[in-house]
Amino acid sequence: MEFDQMPPIVQRAFSLAVQGWDIASAWSLSPAAWSQFILSVLAYYGAVFATKKR
Repeated sequence: MEFDQMPPIVQRAFSLAVQGWDIASAWSLSPAAWSQFILSVLAYYGAVFATKKR
């Protein structure tokens, strides 16, 4: 089945999925995303360390 022969709702869903994939891939490759990820990991381990019972 060709893309043009699919129902409009399927075409719209596919175009939104492609748009979402493009946004997600561009965001995940950006340095800002990696720095946010590193800060989140550091904050998590900092919280675990701070609340650890001794």
